[in-house]
Amino acid sequence: MALFSRRQLQRMIDENAQFVPPEHLQEHVRRLNKVRDEYLSTEWEVGLLNAFSKIGTVQHEPALGGSRRLDLLFRSSEDHFEFGADIVTVSDQSLHKRNPVYPLYDELRRRVRKSRITSGGFGIAVGHHAGVHRGRGVRHDLLLPPVGKFAEVIFNADFESFLEDLKKLPSQPREYVVQSASTSVRIEYHPGSRTGVWTGSHLSYTCANVVDDNPLFNALKGKSKQLKGSNYPGPRGVFVCDGGCSMLSTRMNNWAEFSVRDVILEFFRQHRSVSFVVILGLHYDRAIFTGRGDYRLEAQIGVNPRFKQIEGRLQYAVNNMLKHLPKIEANAVNALNDVKRKTQRGRYFGGLTMSGRRIKLSAITILQLLAGELDYSMFEIAHGFDQKFPNPFRRALIEGRVIGSCSVECSAEEDDDWITFEFSEPDPTLTPFRVDRKPPNREGSPK
Repeated sequence: MALFSRRQLQRMIDENAQFVPPEHLQEHVRRLNKVRDEYLSTEWEVGLLNAFSKIGTVQHEPALGGSRRLDLLFRSSEDHFEFGADIVTVSDQSLHKRNPVYPLYDELRRRVRKSRITSGGFGIAVGHHAGVHRGRGVRHDLLLPPVGKFAEVIFNADFESFLEDLKKLPSQPREYVVQSASTSVRIEYHPGSRTGVWTGSHLSYTCANVVDDNPLFNALKGKSKQLKGSNYPGPRGVFVCDGGCSMLSTRMNNWAEFSVRDVILEFFRQHRSVSFVVILGLHYDRAIFTGRGDYRLEAQIGVNPRFKQIEGRLQYAVNNMLKHLPKIEANAVNALNDVKRKTQRGRYFGGLTMSGRRIKLSAITILQLLAGELDYSMFEIAHGFDQKFPNPFRRALIEGRVIGSCSVECSAEEDDDWITFEFSEPDPTLTPFRVDRKPPNREGSPK
């Protein structure tokens, strides 16, 4: 499972073969079969090409006589509206690398675990450069050294002394501080709290406090040259897809940051030849009645004031296209983490429904269990058989019941199927012989 289900991705690859050149199709498949950070950008490209093909004519990387090629050349079937576009996926990866706060948390957890400290919890506070500015060319960077210097700057001999001291007096709160021009870290020990890093605080470094130096603007800037070099004479734009970028998936709520609209308008001011920008962001929705969270795809369309005449037709085309994109299965970060795992679990792993003598489970989970690819203890824990209720298969066996029937509910869209087992009445193969109180009637005998 990634952004789209694997079954949906294969369907789109098969359909895209009608208009995507074979060598480009092979490149899409190669990228999807060898998971790297570009995986999500390939998913988005495959999905957008397919969705637009449902409402018009699509060409992928057509030769137009220029030095660069467009990802998408689209012509509407209804009003013959035409545009050329590039597709780019934006993430906060560069910001995370420059502000390695999560590796800091992980390293503290590792060292606390290694020291076998179980008497309390820890918290981390990370400082930042002085002042919180908007549009003044000062990024919201944290005061942290590179990961490679953690041992030298933070987790050094002084930190080891800090751990030794708190192990001697575990009931006493303690604090370890590293403060310099380039590092500001405070690690607190709270006796009696749950062991491990349970609290942390730092300035948000993923917001756009510089209007023309942030993941969105930088991605657009990189695509502007490609659009200009395509030699396409019609409206040219960029589809910006969410690859784990907080700007695209969250609402602006900080006076010190610029909105997506602010960034797009500044981009149009600096790049007058780009006609439009379409933002596709993933927003989390909580389904109140089902308890399940889904990710909703939201489109924001920005049109360069010099090309206002295309706004209505572009909006219509984008809205129609969105109707043909498959359901989003997860946010970008979780999707990429999921496909990077060595073991591919079914979509319904850990899910089950029990009713009377019936139990419904993930079909892929059962397949992996019977194939020996899934350890039984993991299967038991995932389904709560060790805590919530006894294993229904074990209970059926104890009661002498066998599997009376088995059926599979196949799904064309989800990356899994459901398999339902129904247990029989107690069966002689597993139960002692007995004499029924009411023997069966013999033919012709009085009732």
